[in-house]
Amino acid sequence: MDYSSIGNKIKRLRKENNLTQEVLAEQLDISYTYLSQVERGIRGINLNNLILIANRFNVSVDYLLSDYLNKDMGKESGGLDKEWTELIDNKTPAEKQKYIAFVRDTSKYL
Repeated sequence: MDYSSIGNKIKRLRKENNLTQEVLAEQLDISYTYLSQVERGIRGINLNNLILIANRFNVSVDYLLSDYLNKDMGKESGGLDKEWTELIDNKTPAEKQKYIAFVRDTSKYL
């Protein structure tokens, strides 16, 4: 598994929240050296720390792992799941929330 995608997402979330590696590492009770290696994709991340990071930034573990999930899931249901995934796949967590809010609001009228 290439961990650089996960590391890039963590780094982007950290920067979007104006945090240094040192501050985030302290908040998560991990070493900043470890965090740096994870962000650069040279070290894997265990499930416990992946969950800590997901919770810290209020994103799903799926978001962090999305490059490794089966993109063909949902074909049985007419491809709607796949279409939705393709639509929001490269969006930030904030953009994804806007999409979700829009769908919730407009579904009232269907």
